[in-house]
Amino acid sequence: MSRTIIENDRMRQIRIFCAIFGYKFILKLLRPLNISLNPRLERINNVVKEEIHEVLRYKNISNQKQGKNKDHLDEIARKITLWAVNILEETDNKLLEEELRELEEEEGPVLDLIDSLIERVMVS
Repeated sequence: MSRTIIENDRMRQIRIFCAIFGYKFILKLLRPLNISLNPRLERINNVVKEEIHEVLRYKNISNQKQGKNKDHLDEIARKITLWAVNILEETDNKLLEEELRELEEEEGPVLDLIDSLIERVMVS
């Protein structure tokens, strides 16, 4: 009995979290932006647009309704594209920082030795 109550409470918490996330996501998407994409981002944007259209087709939203909202859908696709690209760039930067930290840990004494040698040569 208590396990069912705990599971129900957990599912309620997950639903609340998803609702908050969805609400924040929609707020971000609703802000109008004047976005122009470079060719690389335009290719990514086309994939995002295709996915949005697939979701709408799956949800049985008519082509007439999709046509009316085409400008909104295009803008949302551009925003999602920029959001995804920013996440990927941040991830790349974090990975590079992590690799640099690992390199400094492994090669730190050698780098310190090289620094001191260069310093001695410069002073001489």
